[in-house]
Amino acid sequence: MARGGDNTPLRVLAWPGAGFRAKNPYTWLLYSHLAQLGVTVRDFSPARVLRGGYDLLHIHWPEKALTALPLLGRTGGAGAALGLLEAARRHGAGIVWTAHNARPHEFRDTALERWYWAQVVRRVDGVIHLSETSRAAVEARFPGLARRANAVVPIGHYKNSHPDTMTREEARASFALPVGARVLTFLGLVRPYKNVPHLIRTVRALPPETGVVLLVAGEPLNRELAEEVREAAGDDSRVRLALHHVPEDDVQRYMRAADLVVLPFANITNSSSVLLALSFERPVLVPALGTMGELQDLVGADWVRTYEGELTPAVLTDAVAWINRRPAGVPDLQALDWTTIAEQTLAFYRAVTARASPNA
Repeated sequence: MARGGDNTPLRVLAWPGAGFRAKNPYTWLLYSHLAQLGVTVRDFSPARVLRGGYDLLHIHWPEKALTALPLLGRTGGAGAALGLLEAARRHGAGIVWTAHNARPHEFRDTALERWYWAQVVRRVDGVIHLSETSRAAVEARFPGLARRANAVVPIGHYKNSHPDTMTREEARASFALPVGARVLTFLGLVRPYKNVPHLIRTVRALPPETGVVLLVAGEPLNRELAEEVREAAGDDSRVRLALHHVPEDDVQRYMRAADLVVLPFANITNSSSVLLALSFERPVLVPALGTMGELQDLVGADWVRTYEGELTPAVLTDAVAWINRRPAGVPDLQALDWTTIAEQTLAFYRAVTARASPNA
């Protein structure tokens, strides 16, 4: 690998890159701050991979190759992705993987997927983990990665990444919410592991005098899941559904209207949804899984409330009582500043490019 000197500007091909902003601001925030440190970052394309002229290929969600190319099918998508990784290596580029999850959320555990992941991991030169808990989980699944260059660099906050001009009163008025309602919000892509139908059924099991209203906003993974969500909601006026992509300008409505953001995921390692809520100064209720304990330690139990086992009406009732007695203030997200995260990422890039020997 070339260009490992501390003062040499690095060239990075990002898969996905800043262009992924509309789906998740994470990559845009990371790479825009790396650019301020002198790193040249270009969004991935097969042509750019094949041309070369970059020092690192930074990948985030390799599993997407299995579904991103429907004309090729899952096998073709896997083969194409591995071919591009191999092309990057032939150009002398290092491959860095940010392991967002120990296991993809829709992992099918097929022979194809097991083979594909083994081949991806074999080609990786360095791994960025988002927490210590995440590192342990990833290395438990892929023990060989413990011998590769690795570092823990957290997900940063999302403050100022979405419009935020609306007051709490304006947001609640836009939904015509009852006076005194305790508003719970779920915002994000609706996927099976996120347990949205169960959340709705749990809210509907609460006595009406609880005064809870649930806002659910996000695009379902498929029609079947959308129908399951609608069926769970029925005609209950306490459940408001917006089953579509939420425009960037509209995120603030759901966050500012909320008294509590509820994310009852069946499995979770890291979560941008939790950090989005905290960035809007909204407290969060999440299961005690993955990195949620680390995040609770970082920002405080007044902002991240966890529960064991399944979400139940009793857990929700206790959480509503909790938000009524929480102290005022804002969460301290200084440790999740993007400038610091970019500096940590650049230091790791330098460490990877300084390793001259290829993987076994």
